[in-house]
Amino acid sequence: MKKEISVNNCRECYFQAISNSSWANEGYLVGRHIDTHNPQLMDLLKRLHASFGIGVIDLRTDEDKSAILLNAKYKEKIDYTVALELSGKNEKFSGFLKSVVDYDPNYQHRYKDEFDEIKKKEELYPSLSLSF
Repeated sequence: MKKEISVNNCRECYFQAISNSSWANEGYLVGRHIDTHNPQLMDLLKRLHASFGIGVIDLRTDEDKSAILLNAKYKEKIDYTVALELSGKNEKFSGFLKSVVDYDPNYQHRYKDEFDEIKKKEELYPSLSLSF
């Protein structure tokens, strides 16, 4: 997540997002209050997206105004070479990968301490009566 994404730092931010998510099925660059009215910035983000597939999310303090500007392109295969390299550098990531590999949907209770609880929409948005 970046505090600011401008024409001046867009490429650097985008390529950092590529680097951070190269192992994953999809990746996003998240920026706070992206200037969607800046045609140079939006054109650059669209060109980078067309070439590399990293999605872009404009995150606002008012969550109703946050938006996915460009959807990430889904990669069928995870890059296990990069994932293995990252797990060697980050103990938490290594533990996460082990949990994912060992996960058995028939024994979900075994993993309740390793994954966040999946909350119902009503719990996340108690004051909203809107449906998604």
